[in-house]
Parts: sequence; C-alpha cells; structure tokens
Amino acid sequence: IALFHQLEEKLTTVPGVDSVSLSQGALIANGRSIHRFFPEGQPRKPGDDRAYFNAVGEHFFSTLSIPLIAGRSFSETDTETSPKVAIINQQLAKTFFPNSNPVGKTFSTGDSKHPEHVEIVGICRDAKYDSLRNDVPPTFYVPYRQEGEEDGMTFEIHTLMKPEAIVPGLRSAVSSIDKDLPLLDIRTQVQQINDTTKQERVFASLTSGF
Repeated sequence: IALFHQLEEKLTTVPGVDSVSLSQGALIANGRSIHRFFPEGQPRKPGDDRAYFNAVGEHFFSTLSIPLIAGRSFSETDTETSPKVAIINQQLAKTFFPNSNPVGKTFSTGDSKHPEHVEIVGICRDAKYDSLRNDVPPTFYVPYRQEGEEDGMTFEIHTLMKPEAIVPGLRSAVSSIDKDLPLLDIRTQVQQINDTTKQERVFASLTSGF
C-alpha cells in the first residue's frame, strides 16, 4: 500500500499528467471482484448480500470522469488510520436503499466472523464495470489506502498528450522509485474497450465481407 501511494504521488509530478488514480480492478477488462454487503439496521435477505467491489485512489472518479451525485468524494484524510468509508453507485443505492438516502448509513463487509464496518459518504453515477455487454451491477468503492493489502493495481492517468509522448516520463517516474518495477500492459481506455469487443468487431467485418 505504501509503495502504491508513493508511486501515485510521483506520477502526479510528470509533465502532462492532469490527474492520477489507481484501482484494484481495471474498468471494462472482463475482471470482477464481489464482496459481501450487509446494510446495518436492515433485515438480511438470503441471496441478496453481494455487491461488486473496487479499491480505488483518491481521484478515481474525477480521473475517470464519473460524476458524484450526492455526498463527497474520497479525500487525503481517508487513510489507513481513519474510519473506513465507501462510495456507492446508483444501482447499489436502488437495490439496498430503495426508500432512503444511503449517505451517512453504514454497512458491514468482509469476513462474517470479523466484519468491517464502513460508512457510505457518497453516491456516484452508474458506470460500466467489467464489460460493455453487462448491465451496471450494484458496486461500492473504497479507498485502497484503507485496505489491508493489495497484490497489484492498475494506474489510470488522465492527460491531453499522446500516449507515446507521455509514457517515457511515466517510466522515468516509476524507475526513480524502483528501477526494477516494470510498466506492463500500457494502453488507453479506448484500447482497453476495443480489446474486449474485438470478437464482435471481427464478426461484423466478416459479415460485411460476405
């Protein structure tokens, strides 16, 4: 966690970088993480106790242009030692809090024997999670700095520069932290989306050819 935070801060200093974030799961990459989700003070419904999950950086929503519609975003005060917080999407709010404002409410997640208690501090607009094909699932986001550990993260960079122009600066910034850390699978979000839809595009091209 400390290394990821150090890299996040270093990448913000690269010329041409407008904002930096990171996430446990890359968006629209056919990957998913599902956690237990129990609103506190509500009766538990069998089979209705799961939600999609992502651990993200402080500037995740602004970097990915996902608007917040209620409450607040994450801040620099949401750290390892502060109370645990989360931001939920509209679909989760509709599913688990259909008749009330969820901001300020708490839920439990994690191991049922040692649950974590988390406060909802904001609501964001729905955004595709793992695939363009699937409906937006109920999703909650937490600051990655409040997680116990993370094996790997995807860094998101917002810039007006062309990728080939800014990548050398990103490599140099990472190398200044640890020269043995590689940058893997560098791509734009559009390239990431195209990669997950290539089967449809190939089929469309073949159909047009025939």
